[in-house]
Amino acid sequence: MLNSSIAQSIVDITMSVLHVNVNIMDANGTVIAAGDKSRIGTFHCAAAEVIATGQKKAVSAQEAATMDNVEPGATYPIVYKGNVIGALGMTGAPEYVDKFVELGALYALLFIEQENMKQRVFQEQRVRESVLLDLFTGRCLEDADFFLQRLAGLHYQLDRPHRVIAVRLNALENQADMIRCQQMKDQLTDVLSDCRICGAALTGCFIQSRLALLVPAGHKACSPEALDESVQELHNRLQAVTGDQVLIAIDGVCVSWKDIPAAFAQAKGTLDIVCRYNQKEGVVYSADYLTEYTLLHISEEERQRFIQAALGKLYTGKPKQREMLLNTLRTYFQHDRNVQKTAEALFIHRNTLNMRLNKIQEWSGLSPLKFQDAFNLRMALILMDLEGGAAQAREENVNHEIY
Repeated sequence: MLNSSIAQSIVDITMSVLHVNVNIMDANGTVIAAGDKSRIGTFHCAAAEVIATGQKKAVSAQEAATMDNVEPGATYPIVYKGNVIGALGMTGAPEYVDKFVELGALYALLFIEQENMKQRVFQEQRVRESVLLDLFTGRCLEDADFFLQRLAGLHYQLDRPHRVIAVRLNALENQADMIRCQQMKDQLTDVLSDCRICGAALTGCFIQSRLALLVPAGHKACSPEALDESVQELHNRLQAVTGDQVLIAIDGVCVSWKDIPAAFAQAKGTLDIVCRYNQKEGVVYSADYLTEYTLLHISEEERQRFIQAALGKLYTGKPKQREMLLNTLRTYFQHDRNVQKTAEALFIHRNTLNMRLNKIQEWSGLSPLKFQDAFNLRMALILMDLEGGAAQAREENVNHEIY
């Protein structure tokens, strides 16, 4: 409540304004802050009397001469919530400092109240972050009743649909300075307090360098256009603060709060997938990467086995011809297996495309023209791209550690 750090701040500020020596004593009459640091830790008998009586005391030069460790001046009690918690003294002619000592004690009271309020806000924020962290990571499901009790203490309701958003902030990913990292998080928190998604306020927390956000879906459906516009504005504001790449993944609407952990896991997984495709900027939707997200959960050994079985020589053949055929196959799938559009996109004749498709069948044993074969080829391409992105990410991490 009244510690030496707070007391010394009060002393320093008061002295800078009034230009008189100031002491602050605790409830026992011991000096805990002073303009003259040599007095700290000493007993102030005039302050002890003020604390005992709750009344102001002025000490003349003649009276001070008869008292230990007391100089001429005035001392005033510091009363907080009905209790005397200390005293503030000013050194000087009593008739002069008597005009300011009560004002100084009042300022001390306001300062203490402000510091206590900051502490309460800080503690509430820590509790809020803890509750939200448990929600996004799924620990809330271990004891749902207890979690809902904690949530009620925050006066936040999860009895309505919510949309989940995950954000990757490149500036935080690469920030090694913990102080600068926290400063940036504080700036981002201030920005998020003003942001809206389709008119609804955001609630969220940081999970390491990622940002987990919740936004009420509302009773009225938010149109895709309005959602895109709102999220793009959020993206631009976050980018303006960090000055670096920002990648946002939007998941679907969760009707039950129990679906939020899985939704965040998928949104976060989408960020990882898109980064493997070398995209670290913009706004993406988890629904566009459902296949990749599912395949990513297959073990590396199983992925490799499927790639090799489906692609055959397309995976092990001569690099130049293999890359040409793989690029053809990717373009073919990008255009929904439409031969004419694929040929136009590749700037080749349809006959040339058919020759390549036949070569793909020869090398892989699967025909891109048959649905089931095309499905397996498409899965193999996705797995190979994910593996390639993972390998590149591992290489980048190694290089980062080296340099």
